[in-house]
Amino acid sequence: MKKIKGFLSGMTFKQKRYAVIMMICVAVNMIPEEIMTRVSAPLWMDVTGTIAATIILEPAAGLIVGLINNFFRAIFINGPTTLVYYSVSAAAALLAAIMLDRENRLRFGRVVISTVLIIVASTLLSGLLKYWRIGGVSNLYWENYFSEIAASRGFGTFLSGMFGTFVIKVPDTIASVILAVIMYKLTPKKYRGR
Repeated sequence: MKKIKGFLSGMTFKQKRYAVIMMICVAVNMIPEEIMTRVSAPLWMDVTGTIAATIILEPAAGLIVGLINNFFRAIFINGPTTLVYYSVSAAAALLAAIMLDRENRLRFGRVVISTVLIIVASTLLSGLLKYWRIGGVSNLYWENYFSEIAASRGFGTFLSGMFGTFVIKVPDTIASVILAVIMYKLTPKKYRGR
């Protein structure tokens, strides 16, 4: 704790605010993702903090939070080839910015549009990267389960893999957006924005 206090002591209010919110968002990316993996839940929950950093601070903060998360996973968990999945986090960060109006306030219609766009972009990017990396066959139980359902209906490997990704991305993205919006609402106004 002393090291964190020492790190923050030489910063301006704005720098402290960014550092603290971004650290919280990195933890919000990593902890639920690890829990979901351990309990074999049909969710990833790996972009919640990325979306929250974007709507609480700005898109650049979301991009950095996503990058930290992806670097950590590439170095310590899944190996370096998984770093290409940063494109999914980056897309989520950039598309989450749509949720805010010019006065940095959330608007329900914008949240819905952003959520749909995140689902579409992350499904396409994840599906393409998965197909490129491992031939479209997932090592995740639920994603593979839904891919096999599509394959049994006559879809090819690529479309089956996309279907499995899509079925998981819908509830995953909705849950991530809801948690990010809750984080936004719980963050005092003086800590929001650039």
